[in-house]
Amino acid sequence: MRPLFLCWAVPAALVLAMAAPAVPVAASQDVEASGQAPRIVDVRVEGNKRITDAGFFRLTSLRTGQDYSDETVRRQFRVIWSSGLFDDVWVESLDATGGKVIVFHVVERPVVIAVDFGKSPVVAVSAIEDHLRERDLEIHLNQPIDRERIRAVEEEIKRMHEEKGFLGTEVHSTIVAGQGQTQMVRFQVQAGAKTLIKKINFEGNKIFKDSQLKDLMPNTIETGFKGIFSKKDLYHPARFSADLEAVRRAYLSKGRLDISLKPPVAEFIHKKGAQKPPPPPPEPLPVPDNESDKHKKKRVLKDAERLAKYEKKLAKRMPPKRKAIITVRVEEGPEYKVGEIRVTGATVFDESILQALIPLQSGRTFNASSLQKGLDSIESLYGQRGYFYAATNRSLERRPDGVHIADVTVSVNEGEQYTLGKVEFAGNTSTRDRVLRRELPISEGEVFNTRLWQIGLTRINQLGYWALTEEPEITPVHGESTLDAKITGSEQGRNEIQVGGGFSGVEGAFFQGSYATRNFLGRGAILQSSLQVGGRSQLINISYTEPYFLGTRNTVGGSIFAREIEFTDFSRNSRGFTLLFGQRLGNFTSWTTTYRFQRFDEAGGAVFFFDVNRLPEGFEDLSLADIGDLLDLQFGTAFGAFDKTTNSSIIPRITYNTVNNPFRPTKGLRLRASMELTGSFLGGDNDFIKPILSLVYFRPIWRKSHLAFHAEGGIIEPLNGSLVPRSERFFLGGDVRGPRVFQTRSLSPLGPIAGLDPIIDTEGNIIGIPFSDVGGDKFILLQSEYVMRVSDPLDLVMFFDSGQSFGEVTGFDLGELRFSYGVEARFHLPIFQAPMRLIWGRVLDERDGDDINSFQFSIGFPF
Repeated sequence: MRPLFLCWAVPAALVLAMAAPAVPVAASQDVEASGQAPRIVDVRVEGNKRITDAGFFRLTSLRTGQDYSDETVRRQFRVIWSSGLFDDVWVESLDATGGKVIVFHVVERPVVIAVDFGKSPVVAVSAIEDHLRERDLEIHLNQPIDRERIRAVEEEIKRMHEEKGFLGTEVHSTIVAGQGQTQMVRFQVQAGAKTLIKKINFEGNKIFKDSQLKDLMPNTIETGFKGIFSKKDLYHPARFSADLEAVRRAYLSKGRLDISLKPPVAEFIHKKGAQKPPPPPPEPLPVPDNESDKHKKKRVLKDAERLAKYEKKLAKRMPPKRKAIITVRVEEGPEYKVGEIRVTGATVFDESILQALIPLQSGRTFNASSLQKGLDSIESLYGQRGYFYAATNRSLERRPDGVHIADVTVSVNEGEQYTLGKVEFAGNTSTRDRVLRRELPISEGEVFNTRLWQIGLTRINQLGYWALTEEPEITPVHGESTLDAKITGSEQGRNEIQVGGGFSGVEGAFFQGSYATRNFLGRGAILQSSLQVGGRSQLINISYTEPYFLGTRNTVGGSIFAREIEFTDFSRNSRGFTLLFGQRLGNFTSWTTTYRFQRFDEAGGAVFFFDVNRLPEGFEDLSLADIGDLLDLQFGTAFGAFDKTTNSSIIPRITYNTVNNPFRPTKGLRLRASMELTGSFLGGDNDFIKPILSLVYFRPIWRKSHLAFHAEGGIIEPLNGSLVPRSERFFLGGDVRGPRVFQTRSLSPLGPIAGLDPIIDTEGNIIGIPFSDVGGDKFILLQSEYVMRVSDPLDLVMFFDSGQSFGEVTGFDLGELRFSYGVEARFHLPIFQAPMRLIWGRVLDERDGDDINSFQFSIGFPF
């Protein structure tokens, strides 16, 4: 209940503000004989306590010495009242020697010193505070109480509960008086019954099944397994009605222009068993005879504490859950065909060109979504020519006599052509303006192009170290055909300084220190340096890449490295350097050419001997493929050890990339093709060619989830009769190069070891044939993911992988593909540029001898 003084203070103020002669000004005793207006000889304020006289007079322009008039006093009264600082204001005009004395009488509005949101069992206090802050509905402390805002907060808290399915929630506020002119605002929330959607029924629908209409509703589902995570099975009438618009659009796309969806009717089914009545409030403690003041004070305090606990317990009580059966009556109406299609108002483009953009045909069924695509295409075409405010409007005229044909008229309001004026960046505290500006394919002074503008925004997000935080502000310059733009974003903190250790399938346990940044000194350059020492590997690497060398579209970079690594089947020691040169070919296309020189040696390797007793007589005359079939093995070519050999390679690569973010992608396509040519003509010892083609595609499906697909394949062919180094061949399996769940590099064909003789017995008979994992000369890898963002740092992933590396003898045998599936928790932490991953999975077709790791931990990207 509101304070009593509002019942008379507000009406009194309104009367004073609205009635011209009603301001309570004491009438002058006489009118000056000269006919001149009297002067104001003094202005006073009475009743103010918290607000000083000087602070009050800043609210009014009345000053001593001004001419007096009733209209001036009324106008200043309205200004003071509209300040919201007072519960009541009235003014007197008193006669005095030489003129008038103006006296303002005020009753100050109390100040809020505290806000108590209570304890809701549904929404946390912090969530309420954040929600109100986002909507600019905070109740500010040390400010006059604003009852209109308090009522708005009540409605907002109620809406927050109902959005979570707690219909019938009641929110009440009370104002508790404090000392002097201070008050505390206290909210009490009684949550309503949690309401789940048990069933959605459509009546009267013929061209769509119930299941099809339900699938069209993006934020509404029936209660079940899906609702556990999405919360879309909670019934909220406003959200349900909004989702019905998707149903309406579906009918309009089938030509049902007269579609009518009646208001949904909800039938509520309460959970069995009535809610228990609330416990009675605690009885006051008995009053003993001859109670002293000290004991009385303690008793009163105990009673207050017991009552407060009781009220908190009542606030936590929630009515039992209930389920809703919702019925929507559908009146589909007849199907309409398209009649005549006209475009009007176009002067920049010929009307026939615009009409061709509308994917409708006369005589065919009307389709509202196709018409909307056409309108969007027209507006996009105008936007690319600088007509930023061009707009389209459609009108449908049904023909008479019940023929069910609708003529379509599209009117175009072209507006004027704009050029791009000043482009301003905000929030780039370390990234330089030119680093961001160079990603925009449109320059200041050019005709504004909406398509190029959107491409530029996508490219800025692709940088990974600076991201847009809000939609850019585009404002026209007054009196000019120019648009100024302000792009606001924030630094993403992608500078990584790391000292620590970890574990991966390739490296094993390791200790490392590294520094990596994609935005060195705010210039957009990529710098990486790392030192790693581990049980299986030692690594030193320094690399630097300048993506816009000397301000051009050319890319220049290089690296030096030294690496020693022990795989499960052999070891490799390498050192060398790379030089890189590239160029951006288009908005999303680039090419690079890398020269790589490395010296390395390989040693060791697990060797397997197969008992010839498993082979028939005369096996010496069998081919490797025949032996492989007999032993159920896949074979590759022979390999030898490489001691202090050199690779000198040129690697051209072309990339098309529209992926929206390099660290946490959700949308876009990346195509990459490379061709490594290693040859003695470049000063190396080995000759081979190694083309690889990869595709990665991300597609959002809901607001916080997306699908991801990865396909990759490659071959390696020796040249001039040379052998390919074992470490250059293809080994699959593991968390970095899938399929996941398989042990790292465990998917590989077997091959005989060149120069290693078979095992013979004392009589000279062959009893064992030596083989080992040699890697494939070709491979296929297919991966798919469903990624759901649970919170800002955490993604949950379900994956299905398949792949295999193939040997020369067997060729591409798709029957040898291996499959795995599982789930993954992916943590995106600011201290790492790549996500930290916990992987659990199973192999679909497990075989004897498979090397499987059902649980894997990794830091890196899956593809």
